[in-house]
Amino acid sequence: MARHSDTPTEPGPHLHAEGEADTLKITRWKLLRGKQEIRLKVGTQTMGRGFDNDIVIESAGASRLHARLHVSLELVTIEDAGSTNGVFINGERIKFSHDLVEGDRILIGTVEYVVADTSSNRPDILPSSEPASPKPSDAPRDTPVAEDPSAWRSSPPADQEEEEVDTTEKCDAIATLGRLADRMLVMGRTDAAVRILGGHLRSVLDAVRRNEKLDEATLRGATQYGMKLTGATNDGRWIDYVIDLHLTIGRLMEPETVRQIQMRIAQGVCIDQKLLRQYKLVVQELMARGDEFDRMIGEMILGLGDE
Repeated sequence: MARHSDTPTEPGPHLHAEGEADTLKITRWKLLRGKQEIRLKVGTQTMGRGFDNDIVIESAGASRLHARLHVSLELVTIEDAGSTNGVFINGERIKFSHDLVEGDRILIGTVEYVVADTSSNRPDILPSSEPASPKPSDAPRDTPVAEDPSAWRSSPPADQEEEEVDTTEKCDAIATLGRLADRMLVMGRTDAAVRILGGHLRSVLDAVRRNEKLDEATLRGATQYGMKLTGATNDGRWIDYVIDLHLTIGRLMEPETVRQIQMRIAQGVCIDQKLLRQYKLVVQELMARGDEFDRMIGEMILGLGDE
């Protein structure tokens, strides 16, 4: 029986290329997505949004290099390649790698694949019409995504390969992941919603720290879901995220956002007062060179936290 090594081998040939690497053995394993079938060969195949991957995943929630499949004649192992939004197997996020069996469902971004074994003829191995939902029981306790959004302010942006994602893709990811998170919130699965959105919200904040331009739709989406997570968790660190985002880009918050924050504070939600004071200094500068509407919003912001 072939033995699987945990040491990644060199990436195999692109699965869409024709006539390449005829010496590589095609295994009994394949991935199913709708009518699409991907036969896996011995070696390592990469998965991600980048077009240089063996399996290209057209989802804004996928990282440029998202995962690796290590394939032998008898075994397939999937490895998270340091992605932002994670790899989910049967609804649970894996931390490092996972040995796959027939019927396993792989969720990357919003794209789902089902593992199939051609040596069997199970009729039930078919991709579902809707991606499996991540389970709240699988929160990686050592990541700030689900635990501590305030940690994002004290740590430098991660050196990730998706640094150059353009603003259109960021906007698409907010919309796509937001819809999935909304379903989790409706079901009362708050932890799952936090994990789904947390990594991408962090990437938005990291981007503006690198002085990347942030389009209005992405700013609105990040603010909206920051406030939604505040309401779902009663965790003021999501308000801190919204304030930090506007502080970093030097923008006044929308009046409705200010009203929501004031309401949460009145309900006893605690926020970072030092961060708020820093933002108020920027707001005063914006008021000094703004119009009457800016000054009205500015006065609302300056009143945040007042007893």
